[in-house]
Amino acid sequence: RQQAGKPEGGVPCDPTSLLSTLSVRAVARRLGISASWIYFHIYQGNIPVDRHKQTGRYLLPDTKTTFSRLRELRNHT
Repeated sequence: RQQAGKPEGGVPCDPTSLLSTLSVRAVARRLGISASWIYFHIYQGNIPVDRHKQTGRYLLPDTKTTFSRLRELRNHT
């Protein structure tokens, strides 16, 4: 994993950097859609999000704006 530039499991990170964020799977569960749909739109550039520097995961803000934009995207695709 290190050679591939991926973080090792259990890498300590600053917990405050994770506040008010949700994983792709958590967002997908809340919206009732598949995580693969979200990943597809991330890779297409429709959902602007970067990987978290320490965890390597895509973390989306847990805000009403995030969910309304994702619902809008879902309804137009």
